[in-house]
This record gives sequence, structure tokens and C-alpha cells, in this order.
Amino acid sequence: MSLFGLVVFILIIGADGRNALKLRGLDSPRLFEQNLWCGKPYLADGGLDTLTEKRVDAEPAPLSARRATVEPGLSLYTDEPQASLLVTTPSTSECERLSFSAWFGHPRQTLVSDTFVASGRTVTFEFDAALLPLGQTLVSYSLVGAKISETSAVVVARLPPADHEVKIDNRNGALLVDGLPFVPFGFYFSFSTLANALALVQPELMNGMTTVLPYRPYGAPTSDFMQFMDACAAMKFTVILDMSAEGPLPESPTKWALIKQIVAAVQNHSALLGYYIADEPDGPGTGLNASVLLDVKNFINQLDPYHPTILVLNCWPSAPRYASATDIMMTDPYPIGLQQQVGCDTCGGTVLDVGLRAQHYRQQLSPSQPLWMVLQAFSGCCEHWSRDPTAREERVMTYLSLVNRATGLLYFLEDYPVAEQCWTEVRRFGLEVQELLPYVLSWAPPLAVTSNWPNVFVASFRIDYDVVVLAVNADNQGHPLTITLPDLPWAATAEVMFEQGSQIAISGNVINDAIMAYSTRAYHLRITNSSMSARMPVAAGNIILNPSFENQSSIGIPDDYQFALGADGCSCLADARLAMDGFHSLRVTSNTAVSPTGPISYWQQLNASVTYTLSVWALSDEPGTVLLLNTQKFPLTTSWALYTTSFAPNADGRYSVQAMIQEVGRVWLDMLQLVPQATSSS
Repeated sequence: MSLFGLVVFILIIGADGRNALKLRGLDSPRLFEQNLWCGKPYLADGGLDTLTEKRVDAEPAPLSARRATVEPGLSLYTDEPQASLLVTTPSTSECERLSFSAWFGHPRQTLVSDTFVASGRTVTFEFDAALLPLGQTLVSYSLVGAKISETSAVVVARLPPADHEVKIDNRNGALLVDGLPFVPFGFYFSFSTLANALALVQPELMNGMTTVLPYRPYGAPTSDFMQFMDACAAMKFTVILDMSAEGPLPESPTKWALIKQIVAAVQNHSALLGYYIADEPDGPGTGLNASVLLDVKNFINQLDPYHPTILVLNCWPSAPRYASATDIMMTDPYPIGLQQQVGCDTCGGTVLDVGLRAQHYRQQLSPSQPLWMVLQAFSGCCEHWSRDPTAREERVMTYLSLVNRATGLLYFLEDYPVAEQCWTEVRRFGLEVQELLPYVLSWAPPLAVTSNWPNVFVASFRIDYDVVVLAVNADNQGHPLTITLPDLPWAATAEVMFEQGSQIAISGNVINDAIMAYSTRAYHLRITNSSMSARMPVAAGNIILNPSFENQSSIGIPDDYQFALGADGCSCLADARLAMDGFHSLRVTSNTAVSPTGPISYWQQLNASVTYTLSVWALSDEPGTVLLLNTQKFPLTTSWALYTTSFAPNADGRYSVQAMIQEVGRVWLDMLQLVPQATSSS
């Protein structure tokens, strides 16, 4: 694989995973075992003996067509009032009414009783989470119909809340981090010193990146590394802990003691996202026995049930073999500039290989298992590739991952910085992905969508009556584009996202547009009765422009404000996950108490003889974080609340509104308004 980057999306800096152990100063006796890679013979130069090899494994039928699947709605329940079972019924030749029941314990505690569901559907059954005892509960279930009769059981976990929780949402194969939907987007790098690591991470905070995976030396984390994690925690940046040197080791008391020591060092750390237990274990020879990693996964899950395990696979057919050995699956096709087939298993050397790999892995895995893509952002000096991807190729590979339902993206580099134009584009993806996040992580059934070109790939994502359609042109030539949504039941206008409010009319259920070579389009079909589109009334007389941070000429940066950043590592970005009004709030993150961080309105000329009311809706991820609303201090809670203060301007009437925090913390702001009291609404 790689040194890592993913959406999550992570950026990878370092060598290909085949050299990862060398980077640590270690040696891998499996590296050239039997002259095989992905179980296939290769030549001394890295080329395969048979360069015309074709993919021969047939795509399986979807899991729901073969059998019923029943899973808990979340990988772990803590303080949620409701728990759920996610039931996917098998498809039958004719729609059939099935009766579903679920229970546990002796005497029997019923959770779901004889509730009907149609065949070929996915349905969520909710119940009171307090009915479950703490720990792991074996929940039995039955699904009965005229042609189907199944009885089995599923484990549902409920534990006390922890200060920092990372859960898998089984409805969409995505993460919930401290209760919020989360797309990791970032990079791999080789950790050397604290200063070097911070120099890599801090510039990316305002670019939508969220996650890093630093390769680190074998053994327990060093004090420098723990200081790096502390710094990431203050910046609200997440770290995937590299354990790929320890995970594949043969079983021994020393191995288990070391893993226990490593987990104990980081499991309560607020920067921890998960444990990276193997790097391309399927590549060397015929691959590592998956049971080795299954034992590691189970051991870590017992020690720390609040953080998932992660691994990356390199080979085309590997997903079913290793699926149970990890909580989160990644794969790393690197097709661009491919000179030797061993550099990208069963690849043709084009951007299409990324979409094919993502589609293949998604079909091979349970829909609930997260799939993250590790994408090529390097050339293969002295290895198997001749050049870097271009910025446009990078864009296509990223969006092919998204349309195939990847919920995390990583970028792998050989060195840093990568080509400036390419990396500028990756930074743009970080902001685009965070804007798309509520949609690409939605579990609502998508609308059917087609395009008029075989290599223009499209997908839809839906929240209530709001729909986002992504289009990716994998051809190196432009096309007139027709996108059809045959089941679109309402009229709408499509906003072209990331194009400064450009609008395209929808004729019936058809979008007519044009798409350039190696490019993407994102259309937002906003419907007036959508719950997400509901707007709070702006107070009469308000003089703050863009009060709810909706207008963003530059992605993620609300118009009409300046932003004070108290130190390197502070950030102010629009957040599409939380809002009191419209689609966005402003997320303010500070890692310092020395200087304030937050939005500053442009100077206003006020009437010095009038008293003004300044107000904002706000919440914090930790109770007690203090908001400085101009000079007034307000301790915040973890729920939205309205905060107001009144003042009379100075004699010259010049005034600038500020909403700041001056401590380590994170807050969300919405509907920042300044109103003369004479016209203020109650």
C-alpha cells in the first residue's frame, strides 16, 4: 500500500507499502517469497510473467439477494436513547410480506414483535436502548414468510459513554466521531520529529483535511509521537495509529504484551481515530493468513471497543478473505504511469482502474463495512510507475471513489510536497468533500440516475427531498452531458455546486449540461419544502451580511468576514453537518489561549446615538467553552442556544462584530446578527 492519506480522505506521504518495513529500518522476509505478489509470479523487474492477464472472478450477487442480513444500526451504543436493528431481506421473484421478530435473554425480552417487512428491502427497526444490558448482547431474530424462514442471532454492543468515541454507522458504512458524521480526509507520512510532523499537518487544517496516518517506529509510541497526538487533539485533527509492524507478527506472548502496551498508551486519547493493523498483508507471496489479523482485531476490540481497526489491501480478489479481519477496509490501486503490472494488481493503467476497484470491493463487502480508498499522488521513482497523476486525473480518481460509495479517501505520496498543481487540487477536494459530507454519508435510498456516456459515471445521494448528483468524466475528452433521473417525483432547479451559485434548469427529470475531459460536476437539487432548506427569519434591520454563513464564493470560507486565527493550528470553516439556519454553521477551532480565534465582520458605520443588539446561536463540543461576543463572555453548552448582548457604539460609529474563543476548544456559530434595538424583533 502506502504511507497514507484519506475522505476518510487521507494523504499519504512515504513509500509504497512494499517498502514500508524498510522505511522503519526493518526487513521483511516475506517480501519476495516464491517470487509472488498477489499470488502471481512476477519477473525481476517487477513485471508479471503474463502481462495480458484478465480479471476472471465473477461479481457476486448482492448480499441481500442471497440471504437476510441483520445488524445493529451502530457498531456500539453508549448514550443513544434509541437502538436499532438494520434488516436487509432477501430478494424473491415476487414481492413477499415477511414477519420480523427480535428478542434476547431468559426470560425472553422482546425488542421487535411480528412486524411486517417486504422482501428485497432494507428496514430499520428501533427500540429502547435501555432495554439492553451493558456489554455484548446476543439478540435472536426470526424472519418468516411463505418462501423464507430464517432464525439466527446478532451481537449488539452497549457500553458506558466514553470521552472520545468512534463508531461505525452500519446504515451507510460511515463513521460517527463524538456523535457527528465524519469523513476522514488526509495523508500518510513517516513520523520523524514533532516539528516536522506539525509542519505537515498545520497548513492543511483550513483545507478540509481531518486525518493523518503517520508511519512510526516499531514498539510503543515515543514521547515525541505522543506530543504530536496531543497537538492534533488540540487542533481537533484525528490520528490513525500505525500498528502495521506489530499486527502481522507471529503469535507470541511478546506480541500480545506489546499490542496491549500500545493500546493502553493511546486508547483514551481524543486524537485517536483507529488502529492500522496491516499494510498490504495480501501482497507478498500468497498473502498473510487472515486469521493472524482476525486475532489482532479481536484482541484490540476487547482492549478498546471505542475505536475501530483498519487495514489496506493491494490485490483485486482479497476483500472477502480479509473482510472479517478488520472493522474498516481500505484498498490502494495505483494505476497512473503504470509500467509494471505488479505496481497495480489487474490494472489497465488508467483512472478507470480506481472506479473498478472501488466497485469490486464494495460488491464484495457487506454494505455496512466502511470502504476507504487510498489514491495515488506519487510517481514511482525506481519502482513501477513513470509519472505523477495530473490534477485532473486526481480529481477523477477521487470522485470515482465517491460515486462507488467510498466513505474515506487517502492520498499516498512518495515525497512531500507533491507537484504543486496536483496538491492544490487535492486540497480543494478536502473542502468539496466536507461540503458533500451530509449527502455522501446519507443512508436514504438514492434515486436512480443514468448518463448518456459510458465513461461518465453518475450517482445520486438524497436527504429527504434534497438530492445531490455527482458526475465523473473518465474520458480524456469533453462531452455534451444528459443526466436522467427517471424517478424524480418533483420539479427542481439544479445548482452546480462549487461554481459560485451557477444554476441549471431541469427539464422534467433531465439535466442537460456539458462536462470537460477528466472532470466532475456536482448538482444540488434543492426543493423548497425540504426540511434542510428551512430558514429562520432574519431580524428586521439586521446589518450583518451573510448572517448564517451560507454564501461561500470560496468553498468552506463564508463571504463577508475576516477570520482571526490565534495560532498555527486554529481554523474557521463552514460546516455542513450542523446548522440552526439553512445548510451551514461556522465551525471555530482553537488550539491556544494566547490569542482569540473566530469571525470578524467588516467594519460597519453605526449610529452612535442608537443602542444595538448583537446575537448569535452557538454550541460547543465541550460544556463551558467561553464565547467572546465582542466583550461579553458566554459559557456555552453542547446544545444550540441564543446568546445576546447590547451596546452603544463609540462616538465615531465605526464598529466591527467579533465572535471569538480564546482557549483550546471548538464551537459552532450560526445566525450572527446586529440589529438596532428600535427595530429589533422580540
